[in-house]
Amino acid sequence: MKDKFPGHFSTSQSKENLWENCTFVFDTNILLNLYRYSDETRTLFIRTLEGIKDRIWIPYKVAAEYLDNRLDVIYEQQEEYEKAI
Repeated sequence: MKDKFPGHFSTSQSKENLWENCTFVFDTNILLNLYRYSDETRTLFIRTLEGIKDRIWIPYKVAAEYLDNRLDVIYEQQEEYEKAI
C-alpha cells in the first residue's frame, strides 16, 4: 500500500523534496484573488509564482472560470473602492 500511495506515508526524505519537486495546481479563486489583494500582496504573490512557474499547472476548467469571472471581480473591487472613498 505504501508503494501505491506514498503521499500518505511521509518520510523525512519525501518532505525534503516536496517543495522542490511538486506541481502546483491552483483553483479559480486563487487567481481571481489577484484582483482583491493589496498591491504589496499581489506583487509578493506574483513574485512567488514566477519562482515556481515551471511547476504550475492550471486545469482548463480553472482557466475558463477565471476568464468568465475576471471582469465581474474587477467591477466588484472597483465598487468596493468607490464605497470606501
